Amino acid sequence: MSESFFDKESDFSHPNRRFIHQGLYLPGYRYDRNRLSFFIFLDRSMSITSDVFARFLGIIDSIVRMSHDFEVSVIPFDERVYIEEKISYDAQGILPNISFAKGNGGTQFDPVLEYLNTHAGEKNLAVILSDGYFTVEKAPAMQTLFLLSEKKNLKRFERYGDVVYFDLP
Repeated sequence: MSESFFDKESDFSHPNRRFIHQGLYLPGYRYDRNRLSFFIFLDRSMSITSDVFARFLGIIDSIVRMSHDFEVSVIPFDERVYIEEKISYDAQGILPNISFAKGNGGTQFDPVLEYLNTHAGEKNLAVILSDGYFTVEKAPAMQTLFLLSEKKNLKRFERYGDVVYFDLP
């Protein structure tokens, strides 16, 4: 994931400051994107089991702990997007406590799509953590990664973004 979304090029116009005190002028890096924003949408509907939900929280924690310069917003959803429960993290800040209560509704993707169209730009990344028991009628304008816990739902999402299946041990 980090190779795909954090492309960088060597650049001597901004030398690597780490070695200048030794008299070594090595290239710094110019990032393709100055600041990448992740929008992680956590499906907490009734179809998500407690084990899968715990695994989703672990995946979110792993993404937040990556050492790149990015901003992460974690937003739970089921029949609606819970903006009031949104947790944001900036790579320069203190790691937040990632915990959400499991919901009890169905799953709708339209509120997620509406939120993305309103609050995110094309150069950001949307990550959808779900079992895939919902329909998508229109792809988000930004690059989207669907992390699904149900293998049988993979094919349905391929035309809307990148799809990854994760198996629970």
